[in-house]
Amino acid sequence: MDNMKIKSAAFHILIILFYSGIICLYSWESRLFPRNGNSYRSLPRGSFELPDFSWAGYHAGEDDIPAVKQVETVSASAGDSTAIIQQALQRAAGRGAVVLSSGIFFVSNELVIPARTVLRGQGPDHTRLIVNHSATKNKSVIIAGQIGSRLPLARSADFKGSRPFFIDTVKKDSDTISVYDPASLKAGDLILAASLVTDQLRAEYNISTHIENVLIWPELSSGFRFIRRITAVDKSSGVVTLDHPAGWTLKDRDNAYLVKFSSMLEEIGVEDLSIGFTTPSEHEIYHNIKNTEGEKSSFHHSRAVHFVNVINGWIKNVSTFSPDNNSFHLHSLGLVISDSKWITADNCDFGFPVHIGGRENGNIYVLEGAQNCLIRDCTARYGRHNVFFKAGAMGNVISGFKDINGMLKSESYHGLAARNLIENSMIYVQPDRALDFIGFTFQNRRKLSDGAGFTGADNVFWKVRLLHPESTIVSEQAGADKSRGYVIGCTSVWGRTDTWGTEWREGIGSENSLRPVSLYNAQLVNRMKIKTIFH
Repeated sequence: MDNMKIKSAAFHILIILFYSGIICLYSWESRLFPRNGNSYRSLPRGSFELPDFSWAGYHAGEDDIPAVKQVETVSASAGDSTAIIQQALQRAAGRGAVVLSSGIFFVSNELVIPARTVLRGQGPDHTRLIVNHSATKNKSVIIAGQIGSRLPLARSADFKGSRPFFIDTVKKDSDTISVYDPASLKAGDLILAASLVTDQLRAEYNISTHIENVLIWPELSSGFRFIRRITAVDKSSGVVTLDHPAGWTLKDRDNAYLVKFSSMLEEIGVEDLSIGFTTPSEHEIYHNIKNTEGEKSSFHHSRAVHFVNVINGWIKNVSTFSPDNNSFHLHSLGLVISDSKWITADNCDFGFPVHIGGRENGNIYVLEGAQNCLIRDCTARYGRHNVFFKAGAMGNVISGFKDINGMLKSESYHGLAARNLIENSMIYVQPDRALDFIGFTFQNRRKLSDGAGFTGADNVFWKVRLLHPESTIVSEQAGADKSRGYVIGCTSVWGRTDTWGTEWREGIGSENSLRPVSLYNAQLVNRMKIKTIFH
């Protein structure tokens, strides 16, 4: 009998090795990122070249999320815990972590985490925050950052007079900016480089400024912008050197400008807990995809966690749950990252909103003007849009993601989302739930959604698996400024499957054997090798 077990085990091992060999034998690399010895390298082909995504994540992917020391503890109690948790956060500000015990914490107002401070539980199944009222409109359970703080964006009217930081045209991927008056700039300054939305910019990207009398890209929702830190200033020439290359082209024609600011908070973390909202009595009214008056709800734009104006932060091992043991976890939005840079979300699981009506409710992961953020090994469930890019989100990476049963496709609008990567991810669309079978899209929305126009450029789908046979990806990205759309090693793509125009298509239907599994990780390894050599 023992010999039979040994033979059976040996047989199964041989089968595994055999099929592993077949997978290795038939693995393939993109022509834009082929194998180079033991690693991979970028290789332009014609006008197509993959963007560099290696700058995403906490400290640009160069540092692990730290183990921050505990300095305050809060124990669960029967009453409202909001005040006692907030007091502990204030005492811990800048010093370390507030650790919540196992148990249930009732929260009636927003918890605001200061700079260099962490809120940590004992794990999602052990530390639970419950919001047991429905008056959550435009509020968050946890705010990492500053309430009401946003990036200093200009309007056309602001530039009637002189501009202290007027800049010359800067090309994407350039590591310098020419400033006309750099006298007050210095190394270490945090800056926002941006341009206005002019009619020339609208026409360049969308052919026309209006479609059927609808203005395309309403001002401020769509201007190109990126956050950088200055590493050197040549006062004589006006050349400013950036900590990493420019994210997009900013043209003098579009009143390109530079703003120095210091309002971003640093080193904020949320860890090891779960959040649940009790179900409002009017849930049936707003759990309706056709409801167009979402702002009338008492829980319109309610958020579980909101990062706003944060640089270098993280959220890990955080999930949602139902306090009422039903199918609702959230009132509306899940994780929202606004005007923040280098945020990592790791191993989070959000979903099941009550409000899935209009006015941008029910979206699970929202990247609103987010820059170089990393959503890694996370899950979104049953949202209106499970992933939602807006306000010019740029340089972000979604890796190892599970996009489950979104009512509508994951997508972008209210600004051109540029140079974002969706990789090594899975999308499942349930036939009796979704309104269509599009899993994820960057496309030209033309006059829809208040003149959304083109919603993406230089975004890459890499090794994305769609589990429903009718589900697909749609990539119809802007071609201005030599930008492109990329679908590589994915199950399906709408339209032609071969490379054409401004769209690169490769390996459609061969997602399982594409290597490397993570384009982001491979690019990060390459960049760190170069950094080591030159430092």
